[in-house]
Amino acid sequence: MAVTTLGRAEGLVDDLVRPLLEAPAGTMWIGTRRGALHRLRGDRLDVFRLPDAARGNAVLSLAAASDGRPWVGLAGRGIARPVNGALVLVDGLEGASDALALLEDRTGRLWIGHNGQGLWRRDLDGRLHRYGIAHGLPSGTVRVLTQDTLGRLWAGTD
Repeated sequence: MAVTTLGRAEGLVDDLVRPLLEAPAGTMWIGTRRGALHRLRGDRLDVFRLPDAARGNAVLSLAAASDGRPWVGLAGRGIARPVNGALVLVDGLEGASDALALLEDRTGRLWIGHNGQGLWRRDLDGRLHRYGIAHGLPSGTVRVLTQDTLGRLWAGTD
């Protein structure tokens, strides 16, 4: 098995990689501490960033999306998507500033696991629903999300 190393010398903005996401057709999405999202397709590496000066917001989480563009959780900023070579913040999700886990479920709803704010669900119409300790979560910090073959959501908490 061959090991490939990517860092600044190969075009990454930062050597500290946080989340990784493999998409269909072998595309690899790479998030870094300095707020850059990278897309590796074959030998081509593209960089997506917020257009403003706040480029230090770490990419905390990535999730596959049905349209092929990942959901991106940014520290201190909210949820973004790659659009036309840049990261664009998603309206209505600015409060999701510490999204440690993201998941788009089979119906297209976005689930957001927070550091201290519990679990949020964004419906297709943009409405947000929040779940916390009062709803049965053992902790307000959700670090990992997955959906099983029966469609059940699983959340790992502190």
